[in-house]
Amino acid sequence: MKILCRYSGIEFNCEHFPFGLDSREYAHPVFAIRQDKLISVLARKYPEQLTPTDSYLGFLALLHSTGKIDWRVPCAYHAETIDAVIAANMLDLIRVVGITSAVTHPAFTMPAFVITPDTRNLATVNHWIGIWKQCYIDFLEGNKRAQLHDRIVRREQAMERLIKDPSKNPANYANQLAEWAALAGEFPTGTVPVDGKQIPLSEYWKSMIRRAARGEAVFSLNDTDLAELVEHCEDAIPHGSIYAHTLMLVLRRAVETKKNFLGLGDFDIRTSTYRILDDSDSAEKANILAMIDSAPIERPVESNYPSKIAYLRAHYKWLAAQTHREQEISKQLEVEKGDSAKTVLDKLGGAGK
Repeated sequence: MKILCRYSGIEFNCEHFPFGLDSREYAHPVFAIRQDKLISVLARKYPEQLTPTDSYLGFLALLHSTGKIDWRVPCAYHAETIDAVIAANMLDLIRVVGITSAVTHPAFTMPAFVITPDTRNLATVNHWIGIWKQCYIDFLEGNKRAQLHDRIVRREQAMERLIKDPSKNPANYANQLAEWAALAGEFPTGTVPVDGKQIPLSEYWKSMIRRAARGEAVFSLNDTDLAELVEHCEDAIPHGSIYAHTLMLVLRRAVETKKNFLGLGDFDIRTSTYRILDDSDSAEKANILAMIDSAPIERPVESNYPSKIAYLRAHYKWLAAQTHREQEISKQLEVEKGDSAKTVLDKLGGAGK
């Protein structure tokens, strides 16, 4: 019995009974092979162990197994064209069918394509495969978005209870705020050098938010990095929510704290020493001298200050004053090489304690 395959257009023989089927009544048995077995055979045996006709039948059978091909007419096998098309697309088709067949989510769909007299030569099959692949990528991205949204909502619900509790301050939910910001702001991937080690940028930014929220060592935050984090959060996070407001309040407060860390907030003009500056002296030098003049005479003791920041500010000014005094001594020694060190110290009023 001779049979003309309804899909491939190839004529094949079947034993027994003197009759023929040539009106698309039947298809080659390859089209009945289960998809997973078909993929396994093609992946293992193509191209070395398959003839061009075998490859042609296997390719069409794999297309058919997707359920996304509408056969209006059989394909037309012409070795000079079809063989090249199959060679260029077989592996891509195996991959795409393999990954898309594993997705059972009802939201995942792929378009169907039609075999017509214009498309029976499979010249556009590469576009079909590309579209299926893009459908899969879009589905994954959409699914990730949905999962990300769910995670953000769960974190927002937990944070809302903390933020609205008047007895709580950002220090109590610093971790939650940092994790929420990383999700909502989609902190970038990649690594940055921190203390001689490469760490994920997202982890570095989260650590900055935690320190800002807790008020811990805010002065040690890198100005450039902090500005970059603020800019990213301003651009990437939707604003108007209580969570975004709290985050930006924490970050901007950290920026202001750093600006004022070496400020003259505790400078009392009534007890300060006046200096006459030269016309050539810069505003920067004037600020440095003002800071030095406001430095405590004795080494600061932390227990004498109302907060860690106040103590560190005073300690830094004291250190700056000692450094300035040592520099002045060095200059004086250069000028008065004949004087002893003790004489110079006496002239300068003694070294700082």
